[in-house]
Amino acid sequence: MERFSGRKIFVAGLARSGEAAARLAVSRGARVLAADSSDSDETRIRVRRLGKLGIDARSGSHGCELLSQAELVVTSPGLKDSAPVLKEAKRRGIPVISEIELAWRFCACPVIAVTGTNGKSTVTTLIGDMLQQAGRRAVTCGNIGNSFSAEMLARPDAEIFVVEVSSFQLLRVDRFRPAVAVVLNLTRNHLDYHRTMLAYTRAKFRIFARQRATDWAVVNIADARLRRKAGQIFARRLVYALDKSAINRSDFHAAAWLENGMIMLHNGKSAVPVIDAGKIRLKGRHNLENIMAAVLAVRSQGVDPAASAATAAAFCGLEHRCESVGRFRQVEYVNDSKSTTVDATIRALAGFPDKSVILICGGRDKGNDYSSCEEPVRRKVRGLILIGEAADRIQKCLAHETAFCRKSPSLEAAVKQAADRARVGDTVLFSPMCASFDMFTDFEQRGKMFKKLVKRIVKQ
Repeated sequence: MERFSGRKIFVAGLARSGEAAARLAVSRGARVLAADSSDSDETRIRVRRLGKLGIDARSGSHGCELLSQAELVVTSPGLKDSAPVLKEAKRRGIPVISEIELAWRFCACPVIAVTGTNGKSTVTTLIGDMLQQAGRRAVTCGNIGNSFSAEMLARPDAEIFVVEVSSFQLLRVDRFRPAVAVVLNLTRNHLDYHRTMLAYTRAKFRIFARQRATDWAVVNIADARLRRKAGQIFARRLVYALDKSAINRSDFHAAAWLENGMIMLHNGKSAVPVIDAGKIRLKGRHNLENIMAAVLAVRSQGVDPAASAATAAAFCGLEHRCESVGRFRQVEYVNDSKSTTVDATIRALAGFPDKSVILICGGRDKGNDYSSCEEPVRRKVRGLILIGEAADRIQKCLAHETAFCRKSPSLEAAVKQAADRARVGDTVLFSPMCASFDMFTDFEQRGKMFKKLVKRIVKQ
């Protein structure tokens, strides 16, 4: 644990994680300054709350004028290097770290960190549930919605933290060293921010940068990008793949794979079956991979695989992740608002029969390659209904693969169009492939709106 008493820390950005970082730092004796360029009512409320703690917090300001008093900057994930306050910090030579780095420096217990393009929230939650069922005081937090800093304050009794981390957060870690680092997969995402796949991959791999030989790394060895860069991992490897042939015996301390309908676990000496895949409630082969990752992560912390298997079998999934909203006139409506990548939508489509899906998608483009979805759309999707800023791009790539393709001015109109077009046995799948920020504050608001609209149709 690092001592911060008397140190001058500037917090850039006062959304949930920024406010929590400021509170955590001041609770540990730091002198905290904070600012947010937004002057919204919500930001002003946060500023007033922080002011009561003796924090010099300002709304409607980048805070550049405060940097002369700071020796460390803690930044929110969304701020780019081009932001005025970060450019000024760089000019002054002031170190910039992310909120997860700050919280980790105060943390006295082990951290399991989970990242990847898809499946992070599911695996983070699974690991937390498995640990809790095993009697451990485990707390799940991070990019999943409740910040690491906030949980550090709220749960002083925690025995272990399970933290979902994004590429944005990992860009600005320095000493961050999780006892267990989990990387699930790497596909095109956030290229509007990182610009290249190489830069995105490098950001993700920072999760391993400070690990030592006594730490653990859980890796999807079937992922080509992860496999190519596995030589940069110095922690003990726990690897998994659906196909056993992807696993090289010399690569691991333990491994998991699928064989004859069973998830197998190799403990370094022999392989034993631990989970009957047919009894798992989560849909999709990708969720079998997610379960393998979680089982391996908790095994490194001494949890019996049989106990974690029971937790995995009972797990129903998370809100906004292929969540069944209900059936109306023998049509199922599924909320997959968490899908912000093409790969996530491909995974969602895999769970449905051929030509049975009316897919609602679109939103803010993140540099996605929609053409990679052509084959699953051709097989699974009967019709496309497109919304948001990316509608034209998606239409150019995918319209020719479906019986019909329509653009819609709003999610409400899209749901109505889908309901009008749906036939008995169809599924209306809301899996956007895009960020939500053109029309909604986040994927949660977007998913809740979809569910509200569906329920309105059902009541008609």
